[in-house]
Amino acid sequence: MEKALTGSTDDILIGAFRPHGRVDVRIENGIIYSDAYGPFNIELIHALVRIQRRLVAQGKLTGPLGEVIHIFSSALAGREVVDVLTQAMDRANLEGRGRVGAAFLIGPEVEGISIMLPAILACYAKVGVPSRVFERLEDAENWIRGLLDAESAKNEAAKAISE
Repeated sequence: MEKALTGSTDDILIGAFRPHGRVDVRIENGIIYSDAYGPFNIELIHALVRIQRRLVAQGKLTGPLGEVIHIFSSALAGREVVDVLTQAMDRANLEGRGRVGAAFLIGPEVEGISIMLPAILACYAKVGVPSRVFERLEDAENWIRGLLDAESAKNEAAKAISE
């Protein structure tokens, strides 16, 4: 088992404005776990991209990655925040750092979830990243592990063919 890599958007300063919200990130066994506390602004998305890149580089991670995102308190964000998130994920795909999938854990008590969930899922669909909402962490992890295993098998098959 690899050592977990951890960080937080609170560790990153973006421009003149502090990020609204916070995302605590842990990467372990190919899964990026994000505990997200909203509401969110654009600066938070930029900080999230930076902290994830830093942790991936620190861990010298090269294989596929999946995400388990647990949203707490509020999911509220402006349309421009969703647009910036979409652009960041699209850029990651183009750079070969895209995700195999995103599993969300979101309770009904989360503010704004009925408004934001369709926009969030559409954002992931737009960039070709499968996403689902789960009630239990174990189910979310199992789904992501299945996607990671499938991606690894696909990569191994492609490697074998090219040799």
